Amino acid sequence: MFRTSLVVAVTAALLTSGARADAAPSGADLSVDLTAVTALLLPVVDYRVSVTNHGPQPLTSATVVVALDPRSTITTAPCVFANATLTCSFGPLAPGATATSTNRVYFDVMYTEATLDATATRIASTPTDPNAGNDTDTARCRHESEQIGFPPWPYYMRC
Repeated sequence: MFRTSLVVAVTAALLTSGARADAAPSGADLSVDLTAVTALLLPVVDYRVSVTNHGPQPLTSATVVVALDPRSTITTAPCVFANATLTCSFGPLAPGATATSTNRVYFDVMYTEATLDATATRIASTPTDPNAGNDTDTARCRHESEQIGFPPWPYYMRC
C-alpha cells in the first residue's frame, strides 16, 4: 500500500509540475523577404518587402524596417521614409498568408558607380515570433556605367 501511494504521489507531482511535453507551439512565425527590381537607366530601385506568416497563430501586426543606403533621397508610399530607413506595417495576416509592400526608392548617385545595399528586418510583431532566424533579408544593387561608344557612357542599375 505504501509503495502504491508513493508511485501515485510521484506521478501526480510530475504531471502537475508545469513541464508539458505536448505543449502546442505559440506565436506567429514570420519570415521576411526583400526583393529589388530596377528601373534600369535611372538610379531607382523598387523594393518589395514581403512578410509570410508560418503560424501557428494569426498575426495581428508586425513592423519591418528596411535600412537603405544613405544616398537614398525619396520614396513612394506605402512605407514611411525617414533617415534612409523605410518603416513598413503589416497585419492582420492568417497562417500561410503573405503580404507585400512595394516602395520606389530614388538614389543620389547620378554619374557615379555605387553599390547600394538594403536590409529588411522584423523589429516587432504581435503575437511574438518564435523563430528569429528568418526575420531578415538583404538585397544588393549596383549603379554602373557601360563603356560603349563615345562618352558620356550610360549608367544603369543592376540588382
